Amino acid sequence: MGSGTRTKVLLCPAASGPHLQLLKRYLEKRGVEVRCISWFGRQTPWSIAQLFVRRLQGFKVMNLNWLPFNNRAEMRLARLSCRLLGIRMVWTVHNLSPHSVQFGSRGADQMAMRYVQAWADRGVVHSERTKNDFQALFGQELPLDVIPLANYFDVVAKADAELSRRKLLLPPDKTIVLMIGPNRWNKGIRSYLRVVSSLPESYLGVLAGSCRDREIADLIRRYEEEHPGRFRAVLERLDESTIAEYYAASDIVFMPFEDITTSASIMEAISQGKAVVSTDRGNMSMLIKNGANGYLAGSEDEMRERLMSIDRNTARSMGERSLEVAGSYTWEESASRYESIFKELL
Repeated sequence: MGSGTRTKVLLCPAASGPHLQLLKRYLEKRGVEVRCISWFGRQTPWSIAQLFVRRLQGFKVMNLNWLPFNNRAEMRLARLSCRLLGIRMVWTVHNLSPHSVQFGSRGADQMAMRYVQAWADRGVVHSERTKNDFQALFGQELPLDVIPLANYFDVVAKADAELSRRKLLLPPDKTIVLMIGPNRWNKGIRSYLRVVSSLPESYLGVLAGSCRDREIADLIRRYEEEHPGRFRAVLERLDESTIAEYYAASDIVFMPFEDITTSASIMEAISQGKAVVSTDRGNMSMLIKNGANGYLAGSEDEMRERLMSIDRNTARSMGERSLEVAGSYTWEESASRYESIFKELL
């Protein structure tokens, strides 16, 4: 690419989540021209048409995030189109497997990962641990760059703690233990319910966010009935301002992940300035510093012990440290590193 030529990049899928929204914003701040390609689902013909139009406009690099496809046919068509058009591809992996089965079976999911690996020119992961795990699973053929997940300061809404407790009808004297988005088993729903139900009465478990999994919802409701006054579950879709109120009203965010590679939920929690208790999975050790802004616990007994060691004053102090940890991962740095990769492929 000649000097003075503006870098042009396609992002896929369209920038709806925080990562893509912020990556687009900060690339554009650096002068990169960014356009988005829709998820390859029912609208696949439109997505393919977008590729052709954007290539005519001079776009030669696409950053593919996760696996924005519903089946292998869409993947093959997108790969063939990129090959015909001469579009290079940078794959931001995000996770080593789908949170739930995406292509019909776990085996098919792994085959999809291998297919995209073979397609990509460069790969991006968010931690050294993920890089090592990826290479152990899929080999070392794909050149991988480690670019940490950056903070969500620009997109998280803020709310007043006391006002939020009153509005949400949460008791002012309880230590609130929050789980946002109790919608997938891998978030550790069972451990959360077992551990919180065993805490002293001064703790209240709050689960907030939509849950389309009937088995999960039924289990949560059963715990509410069997442990009256110990849980508050609001299993419905929440807007950003209401999510901010739940964060503000809470003291501790408790997400005992069973399996995770990259957790946007934990980055959101520390960007909100919360103490966090979780498990040592994926990029968690980068975001949670034991004894500083929370704990990484191994067993449910340890989870219970760690939660009980955090009173409201400790939670506030840990929350301040969380803001410092989140602040160390900036979008200025991430966008700069992404831009360097894109330029190398042009």
